[in-house]
Amino acid sequence: MAGQEKRIMAKNVERNILKTKRGECGLAGEGKIPKLQRLLKIMLYMESGKPVKASDLAREFGVNKRTIFRDLRTLEEAFHFPYYYDRQRDCYLMVEGSNFSLASITLNFTPMEALSLLLSTSTLAVQKGTPFERTLQGAREKLLSTFPEKGKKIMELVNRRFDVGWGTPVDYSRYSTIFDEVVRAVNENRTISIVYYSLSNDRVTKRKIDPYAVMMRDRVWYVVGRCHLRNDVRIFRVNRIKKVELTGEIFQLPPEFSLEEYMKGSWQVTRGEEVTVRVKFTGIAARFVEENRYHSSQRLIAREEDGVCMEYTVSGTQEIKRWILSFGSEAEVLEPAFLREEINREATALSEKYRRKRDDAERGRTS
Repeated sequence: MAGQEKRIMAKNVERNILKTKRGECGLAGEGKIPKLQRLLKIMLYMESGKPVKASDLAREFGVNKRTIFRDLRTLEEAFHFPYYYDRQRDCYLMVEGSNFSLASITLNFTPMEALSLLLSTSTLAVQKGTPFERTLQGAREKLLSTFPEKGKKIMELVNRRFDVGWGTPVDYSRYSTIFDEVVRAVNENRTISIVYYSLSNDRVTKRKIDPYAVMMRDRVWYVVGRCHLRNDVRIFRVNRIKKVELTGEIFQLPPEFSLEEYMKGSWQVTRGEEVTVRVKFTGIAARFVEENRYHSSQRLIAREEDGVCMEYTVSGTQEIKRWILSFGSEAEVLEPAFLREEINREATALSEKYRRKRDDAERGRTS
């Protein structure tokens, strides 16, 4: 099929999909399943090579055979779907060798768009055991079906020549049932009862939460919601939920709640009082931090002969402190004074630990 003809067909199909949604292509509301959904299913069945019988479709969709005949007529007249009736087998089949592709017409992706989408799905596909990993494979296959001839080559290109380099610190396979229930609760605004392990106080507690949102930070999944026990919005790490039960309670998401606003200022996950942190970086660290943006508030405040001074406005200092320490002696906290002192104590304790190890080793050699 020529490119121009295919574009015209695509526009006709999209126009008729909209008409079907509005009920302009017949009885849109007839039956237990909406007409558009019936039409798409019938086309998908035939595209897969499956023989389609009117009686089977009527039973599956909860309508009578006359409705199915009207659906088939709509496919022919509005969508120009190439099918025929096999009298001997009493079924409908898609015309063999037809260039019609529902996926390519409704999606109409370019190869570069398909490649970009495949790479984006790869970032979540490595998260084993999540609800998204299990559904992404099907989505990838549907995407590849938009290029029957090129799909395999595109997938091969992604696998061999591109690497998103994510990895994952958590295998969610052990928590897949819990994760499924959490996502379902978010979608349905259902209060859940959870048994949760808190790392900070090394305790297990039972509590109810209204799950407002699910988020990923540094490749780890969290659920954000109102904790009934604390009567406050809290953050719970999914793989620390030991048990979850959906209750019969429905909650209303507060209209003023915004996940972006709630997490604003956090370095990763931890929240606290807003603090402005100034750090001087030297050596390789200076060049490294200047070419990367680690936080939305990051700002270069001075470029000196031996390094750069950067400023960050964060909510709580626990996580940024660990990040600063990762640069060793090439990072020096200038402000605030309390954080500078905390890092000084950490550095002193670390130095003392290495000194004792060295002294013990020297005593062992001389004894």
